[in-house]
Amino acid sequence: MGVLIDQPGGEPIIRAVLDPYAPEGSTASVNFNTSSANRHWPNPERSHINWIVTDQDWENKLAELLDVHPEVEAYAKNHNLHFEVPYSKEGEPHRYHPDYLVRVKVPEGEPPLTLVLEVKGFRGHDAMLKAETIKNKWIPAVNRLGAYGRWGFEELRSVYDFGLELDRVIAELRGTVSA
Repeated sequence: MGVLIDQPGGEPIIRAVLDPYAPEGSTASVNFNTSSANRHWPNPERSHINWIVTDQDWENKLAELLDVHPEVEAYAKNHNLHFEVPYSKEGEPHRYHPDYLVRVKVPEGEPPLTLVLEVKGFRGHDAMLKAETIKNKWIPAVNRLGAYGRWGFEELRSVYDFGLELDRVIAELRGTVSA
């Protein structure tokens, strides 16, 4: 999904532009081979994908936390899911693939809450562009649609203990997910 910025005589309105052939994604048909030794075997009650392929130990640590966190309903590592956010760097188009998609538990009757997570130790200029784009354009655009529940984004930077940071983010999202 991309974004289109309309400005019909006033404030800019960010609108979602969905892929007409695949407007929503799914983990139902995830299927790939890997020779990567960096992988995590997830709790099958939280992720039906049999291996979480990770790029760093930090991503393994986050997967271990998501396996047991009381507020996590389900999660998937964004590996071969084709979930990407377009952004621009120096005038050139690029695609950002965030690390995790997490379904947060919500009271019955409320719309689903999906948290997009990125794990970052070092945060270079490119990471800032990606975070600004997803937080300030993509998230408001998808939330404005309303058809896909509520969404939020966070970069987790406490690479030695994600627990407190994840708790804070979930609490904030439950109270304030902007549309």
